[in-house]
Amino acid sequence: MIETPSLRTRVTMVTIGVVVLLVVVLEAAVYLTLRDRLEGGLDEVQAVRTALVAELAADADDLVALERALTDAEVPAVLRSGATELRTVPAGVAPVDVGDQAGAVASTVDLSDGTTVDVLVPRGSVDDTLRGVLLVEVVGSGAALVLAALLLLRASSVVTRPLDRIVDTAGEIAAGDRTRRLDPSDPTTELGRMASAFDRTIDALDRALTDAEEAESRSRRFLADAAHQLRTPLTGLRASAENLLADPDGPDRDRMVANVSREATRMSRLVDRLLRIARIDRGEPLRPRPTDIVELARAEVERQRPLAPQLTFTLRHAEPVPVVHCEAAAVQDALANLLDNARRFAKSRVAVEIRTALGSVDLVVSDDGPGVDPARTEEVFHRFTTTSDGSGLGLPIARGIAEAHGGALVLTEGAFVLTLPVAPLEG
Repeated sequence: MIETPSLRTRVTMVTIGVVVLLVVVLEAAVYLTLRDRLEGGLDEVQAVRTALVAELAADADDLVALERALTDAEVPAVLRSGATELRTVPAGVAPVDVGDQAGAVASTVDLSDGTTVDVLVPRGSVDDTLRGVLLVEVVGSGAALVLAALLLLRASSVVTRPLDRIVDTAGEIAAGDRTRRLDPSDPTTELGRMASAFDRTIDALDRALTDAEEAESRSRRFLADAAHQLRTPLTGLRASAENLLADPDGPDRDRMVANVSREATRMSRLVDRLLRIARIDRGEPLRPRPTDIVELARAEVERQRPLAPQLTFTLRHAEPVPVVHCEAAAVQDALANLLDNARRFAKSRVAVEIRTALGSVDLVVSDDGPGVDPARTEEVFHRFTTTSDGSGLGLPIARGIAEAHGGALVLTEGAFVLTLPVAPLEG
């Protein structure tokens, strides 16, 4: 089972998390940089005031004069000389204790007369500035993140819009519209690859469904035609059997027995051909072996001669004929069907010729019969198409066997040409 969280929510939350991290890092860097700059400014002011105290102390006559000079120079300081302690508090500057390191930066100047001057630099303005910056960063960042979340939710709906189309297309296909496809504009992107894979999957399913529908249609036609073909010999068998049962010693007994034998033979032959057609349709794998096609053709021609002694059967072939990798029994069955067909229509002769070509061997069967109407050249290969008392399965079986070997069977210039590749069919 695959986890299916909301992609929009996930994209929004991940993006907000990244934005929060970046904002925190950026604001921390700004805050720390500003603090360092302000602290550095305090140190510079402290150094300047310390130098000024030393300069003013050199010109002052006593502690009071120094206190007055520092007050005029607006330098906060604490002067100590023995038990005396004086403070300079310039106008607008809040008093600051020497020990209050959080409220001021202090440095001590020792004068030559034993006076100690603690120079103070209030840091209240620095702390106020940092607090203001921190407040602005927190409030501004919070508002920006809320706005970013709203914008990201909207943007994610735009970003995931192709996914909505995929879902809609899948729904339309499921509803029966098998022509719908995504057709990505750029099949190299992430969504493009997914859309291409979706289209390929639907194409494969559509082909499979079409093949299944065609197979079902062929099966239904096959069963209907087979039932129709079997009905005639079965009717003859039943009629003859009923007559024999009604009058077993009647004058037509021998004729009825002959009818039973003839119809049983006909039905057996038809069932054999139906089984062969079924195996071809199922695509049963062949068992090819190196076969001497000349000997195979010669044996079949010899089998045909007693069946039609009034006809002349000839076999011609060039030398040498290459060995053919095929299933000998199947090819012999195909050739037998072609010769059976020729035997029914020939007037005086049936000819079999073996021709060699690059990578293939042709078995050409011809006769001196009336031939096939050119308009029916392909029709004769349709199943159950009869032009005489045959079943109409011989030629379709022969073509199916040829195609199963990777070859072909065509009717051209009044002759049937069965082509077989010399090399075995791969796969």
